[in-house]
Amino acid sequence: MVHSLFLKKPGRVEGLVSIVYIALLFQSVMQAMARYRAKIIGVLPKIRYAKRNLEDPTYDLLTYLLAPFEVLSSKNSRVVNCMVPEMMDHLTMLLYLVDAEAC
Repeated sequence: MVHSLFLKKPGRVEGLVSIVYIALLFQSVMQAMARYRAKIIGVLPKIRYAKRNLEDPTYDLLTYLLAPFEVLSSKNSRVVNCMVPEMMDHLTMLLYLVDAEAC
């Protein structure tokens, strides 16, 4: 059905399926890494923005928690802004969970 509606060539259908597969693989790896690191930390804080503890974080919860942040960068500096000020306290922990603390 996708072939007849949106994509004219079979190679494009295969390309679309490959992109979706890679995206799902990325999501599952990110979730598994966050759950592993959450177990290492032990007791995770309750984040009021999410209205729950971070026990067994899912990909959807992590993207929801990281959504208010924006990174503005130039050649020599990087600034992180947050639309929800109380979330700034949790930024370091969230970046650790998704293995992005060097960013």
